[in-house]
Amino acid sequence: MSFCQPMPEHDDCLGSSVCVTYYNGTEAKSLSLGKSQTDPFALNDLGFQATYGNGSAYGNCASGLSSKISFECNRSALWIPKTQGESVAPEPISFSYNFARCTYNLWFEYAGACPSSASVVSSSILLILLSVLKVCV
Repeated sequence: MSFCQPMPEHDDCLGSSVCVTYYNGTEAKSLSLGKSQTDPFALNDLGFQATYGNGSAYGNCASGLSSKISFECNRSALWIPKTQGESVAPEPISFSYNFARCTYNLWFEYAGACPSSASVVSSSILLILLSVLKVCV
């Protein structure tokens, strides 16, 4: 997976953000599970998700495979990116395939999906200030 730009060095997945390599019994094959997009991210109730479409045509999926990668808040799930080269993500907590929609769904826990503690602190300070103002008036 490559979230913000196409994956490098994958001829079968050229221009893709999500690629899978499998062995068909005689050789390794790769399939694109979604092409790179400018801004694939959207917020949801548990964190955020990235959606990629227009992957390889495969089986009954003539219009192409797609992927939805969801990131759920877990403050102890830290991903440490490398400054150069590829970084390894933790194992997904769940994985499924929707045959009707030709979509792979992956769920990861990630501290970066948690709401900022600064916004919680700001809200608390604002409530305290409003309470003090109400008492003082």
